[in-house]
Amino acid sequence: MTLPAAGPLVAANTGWKTVRPEGGAFTCEMPGEPKRTSQKVPTPAGTIDVVAYMLEGPTGTYVVSATPIPRNAPALSTQQRLDGARDGAVKGVNGTLISEKQIKLDNNPGRELLVKGPQGVFLHQRMFLINNQLVQAVAVSQSKAESADITHFFTSIKLSKN
Repeated sequence: MTLPAAGPLVAANTGWKTVRPEGGAFTCEMPGEPKRTSQKVPTPAGTIDVVAYMLEGPTGTYVVSATPIPRNAPALSTQQRLDGARDGAVKGVNGTLISEKQIKLDNNPGRELLVKGPQGVFLHQRMFLINNQLVQAVAVSQSKAESADITHFFTSIKLSKN
C-alpha cells in the first residue's frame, strides 16, 4: 500500500466520521470523510483486491482496510499471518520497524507497530485477524509519539454487531 507523507500536526479534530468498510465486520472513526481506494496486490494465493478508506488531513493521513484471506492461501498459523502482514507493511513503505507488540480486539489477535518510513514520517499501525480477514488501520504522522487523534482513531475500532 502506498502512503502519502503526513501533513503538519495541529490540535485535535472534532469532525469525526464513522467508517464501515465493505464486508469488514467493523467500524472505526476518522477525522473527516475518507475516500475509497482500490489496489490490486499480488499474494502467494493470487492477486487480491484491497479496498481501503483513506483520509489525508491536517493531523496526518489515516487508512483503514479489511482484506479477506483467500480460501486457497497457504495454511499458516495466526502468528505467521500477522508476521507476514507486518513484514509486508514495513517492506511496502521501505521502512524500519521501530516497535511491535501483540494486542487484541475483543478476542481477535493483532499487532501494534511503529514504523519509521521514508522522509522522516512515522506509521502507527494496528492490524487484526478477524473472521478470516486482515483488518489494518494506519496513521501516518511526522511524530513518533501517538497524538490524541491517532489514539482516537485506534480506540474507535469496534466489531460490528450485525
